[in-house]
Amino acid sequence: MKKYLKWLVIGCCFVALLGCQKSNVSKERQESVKVLANKVIDLLNAEDYAAISDMSDAKLKEINIEQATKDAWGPALGELGAFEDYGTYSFASKDENVTVVVISKYENKKVQFTITFNNKDELTGLYFK
Repeated sequence: MKKYLKWLVIGCCFVALLGCQKSNVSKERQESVKVLANKVIDLLNAEDYAAISDMSDAKLKEINIEQATKDAWGPALGELGAFEDYGTYSFASKDENVTVVVISKYENKKVQFTITFNNKDELTGLYFK
């Protein structure tokens, strides 16, 4: 049992160190992506799925992001209660995409949004749990 506890502690320390890494996204880009992410969250809360589609790149439009978002987000919105706060942000960059993870607070639950934008500020990924 002590052997497992040792590995659990080592694993937790490793994860904590990864979480302390500096973001590879410039402060200016973080601010612009933060504004875009807040807009996506506001559109979700307003159930304006067409506007989310308008912000999306061609690949998301091709898979009908409007309907997919409506099907996934619509039922969840009722369970969450009123929107309270955008919450905390973390940023990462890969290739020419910037991903922001936003943990937002609602009346009944918290939601983790993972939102990705390309260098043209088009939405290229949207996940929530």
